[in-house]
Amino acid sequence: MAYVVLEHEITNFEMLKQVYTDDAERRRRMGCTGGRIWRGADDPNHVSVVMEWDTVENARRFTTSFELEQAMHWASVKAPTTRVTVFEEVHNSPF
Repeated sequence: MAYVVLEHEITNFEMLKQVYTDDAERRRRMGCTGGRIWRGADDPNHVSVVMEWDTVENARRFTTSFELEQAMHWASVKAPTTRVTVFEEVHNSPF
């Protein structure tokens, strides 16, 4: 299992949420198996999006896609604040 973590500073949470929702089918076709949006407890404009991917290769392909670049623009992300990281799961524990 692979994960993509996008950390953003945003100006409009509802816009980010709408763009994320509208892009779901494209992400699914690219290999995304699910995701969550997190907001900073002390700063609601600090948002992390964590998405699960079927392979590391598909996760990397997503992070370099033109569509992701455009989606971040439409989602009111404050450029250049985004940090994009691909993780590969190496251990899973119930606790």
